[in-house]
Amino acid sequence: MPAEVSADLHRIEMVPFKVVKASLQKCKPDQFALVHWTAKLAKTNKLVEDTKKTYGKENPKEIWIGHRSIVRCLELTVAQMKPGDVFDLNCPS
Repeated sequence: MPAEVSADLHRIEMVPFKVVKASLQKCKPDQFALVHWTAKLAKTNKLVEDTKKTYGKENPKEIWIGHRSIVRCLELTVAQMKPGDVFDLNCPS
């Protein structure tokens, strides 16, 4: 893992809500992942994005891992997750 990526990952707080079986593989670069997320401002807790409302609950956003198709913090953490994992993230600005 490049030092730049490792340093960024250390700044991101990942709090698990639901973690699936350890036997499943983590997402890898060049794979596609279907994800939903909400984004809130840390200071005010104001909701700024909710993909379930934007795209519909049945239509998660497709991201291409490693191709900067979403915010870097999300992309780095999705690559650390397995299918079905649910995390609360605190992304530094």
